[in-house]
Amino acid sequence: MKTILKLTLIISFIFTCFSACKLDKEITKPGIHTIYSNFKNGIILECKLNGQTVYEASENAYDVSTFIFDLQGKKIGECNWAFGKVDTICSQVQNCEIVYCCKNHISGQPFTDKYGLSK
Repeated sequence: MKTILKLTLIISFIFTCFSACKLDKEITKPGIHTIYSNFKNGIILECKLNGQTVYEASENAYDVSTFIFDLQGKKIGECNWAFGKVDTICSQVQNCEIVYCCKNHISGQPFTDKYGLSK
């Protein structure tokens, strides 16, 4: 009886994890497609801000602004370190991961397309 209960709990946990992961990807796709349409020749990072997912994006050039977007693709911050226009939010994003990087990016990062945006 204990084995059946343990197995049921494990299966429930796995199902919950897969359901949550799928839901998160569905939520982020509309916003990230909007961001990609403006930054397909640049780089997009997925970050955390106060526990929420946000995106950071910039063009493929030196000394350009980096913009921070919410899940719907709405701009919520600008980080122009070269010219001093740096919103407070810029230093609060953390745990960033590259989800899109164009080919031949000036950073030397390899082409990356975690969500298949360029297809």
